[in-house]
Amino acid sequence: MKHVGILLVLLPLTAAVAEPDIRLTAVPPTEQVRQTGEVEGYSKIRIQLAKGETESYQLVVTAMLDNLRSVEAEAGEIEEASGNPFPSDAITWYREAYVPIRHSAPRAQLPPGLVPDPLVPFVDPYTGDPVRQPKWSGNHLEGSRFGGGRFDLWRSHHQPLWIDVHAPRDLPAGVYQGKVSVRAKGVEPVSMPIEIEVWDFELPEGPTHQNHFGPVSR
Repeated sequence: MKHVGILLVLLPLTAAVAEPDIRLTAVPPTEQVRQTGEVEGYSKIRIQLAKGETESYQLVVTAMLDNLRSVEAEAGEIEEASGNPFPSDAITWYREAYVPIRHSAPRAQLPPGLVPDPLVPFVDPYTGDPVRQPKWSGNHLEGSRFGGGRFDLWRSHHQPLWIDVHAPRDLPAGVYQGKVSVRAKGVEPVSMPIEIEVWDFELPEGPTHQNHFGPVSR
């Protein structure tokens, strides 16, 4: 009598993870991000500041699968462990516009090309109105030369956003945590955690030392 052995090979079935339409990267404010290429950064925004101080960070939005339309960004509820909220009006968003640089200085860290420099606010600080993107009327551009929020982004391109975070002087010290989110027309929104640590001391109001600015000569 012959015995027939049957070997069963079980292969693990893993569901493919779909790549998101939008990728977010946290980048320190000292870095400049070009429109294309690799972006090195972090998966969380961490800011430390004193009361009365303003600190900044960059959130880089990347269009992964297709062009993005009407991109917007905002901060959600940011709270301390005891429930103290971080004021939403203490967070200001800017879009970094790109300007052409034809010649770089000898000590420049970036080659000539499109370089992010102007910070265009999402909201006009004087009128409170959104700073819209310029539109072509058929004869000329309507609106401002540079727009803030609700921007379009080409596939495989980056758009850095500048975030100013201000700690009011009466804000309780502590670690505030929440999320910032980015959404675009027709795609799933994405979010990134943000952590704001407010130290328990205040910056002095106004200068504390006398300054003298005299002529400069070689």
